[in-house]
Amino acid sequence: VRELITNLVDNALHYTPRRGTVTVRVVPDPFGQVVVLQIEDSGPGIPPEELEDVFKAYHRGVQARASGKSGVGLGLVVSRSTVRAHGGELTLRPAERGLIAEVRLPGARTVDAAA
Repeated sequence: VRELITNLVDNALHYTPRRGTVTVRVVPDPFGQVVVLQIEDSGPGIPPEELEDVFKAYHRGVQARASGKSGVGLGLVVSRSTVRAHGGELTLRPAERGLIAEVRLPGARTVDAAA
């Protein structure tokens, strides 16, 4: 799971422009069934019609190709496989400025650092 988080944060940082923002948040389910991890960036985003295609091996979206940034198109494939191996789901959706990668892990719990 650490590798998953590292991969998603690195991906967000990779495509976020200078002076952009990457926000990582954990949102607990009030019913205690899942923990939702969100990584939101202010990068160029992904066109809605490509949101599922980026989970195909070696696919690099139009924004990724236009950015001139390096990559082979495996990061999100590996990330989704890791999440599914833990019984969860990884989705992408547009943000106000950029993209939100959302991981839902069933049976996971947050730990209160104050406890």
